[in-house]
Amino acid sequence: MLTKRISKIEANLLNSLTGQEFRFIGGANLAESLVSDFIIIGTDKAAVSIFGDLEEEASGAGSSDDFSYFVIRESAEAELSETRKSGNMYLIDKRSSIRGVSIVRDQMQFRAHDEDPWDLAWDSAIIFTLDSGSIAISFLSLSMEALRVDFFEELRLEDLPRPSNPYEESLVSHIEVERKVLSL
Repeated sequence: MLTKRISKIEANLLNSLTGQEFRFIGGANLAESLVSDFIIIGTDKAAVSIFGDLEEEASGAGSSDDFSYFVIRESAEAELSETRKSGNMYLIDKRSSIRGVSIVRDQMQFRAHDEDPWDLAWDSAIIFTLDSGSIAISFLSLSMEALRVDFFEELRLEDLPRPSNPYEESLVSHIEVERKVLSL
């Protein structure tokens, strides 16, 4: 089974934001479309950088594919400064407390007639639950670094856009995806 999960250290860093006051979500390249490969979430006490990266992994029949995964770390002062200069800071629900952090884990199974089957456990989204609403940071695609930000007054899992993936259902291949929300 392939796995692209948030590490324990990264989960602890995200979880440390619980109870803090949300200030902004931003990034030097996070334009009004709210799509970028680098996002900062800022609170009254900390700032955390979240970005996507790719890793080539062997999948079925001896082939390999690129799979995206989250990289999460404390923001550097230079990143915060660059974000402030860009003006790409979004303040929706500013001063609302972060009540909890969850991840969306997609369990994918790929079966094809002429290929070895493979399974993937993949963290595809991070959800920050605020006093009023939620912020979701999710991948646009299974095989791209790009992330999107969505704001929800009331988040239901079916409202969260599913990342695209290059695998197609056909007469000879079958894809099954199960999504679940896990609290950190």
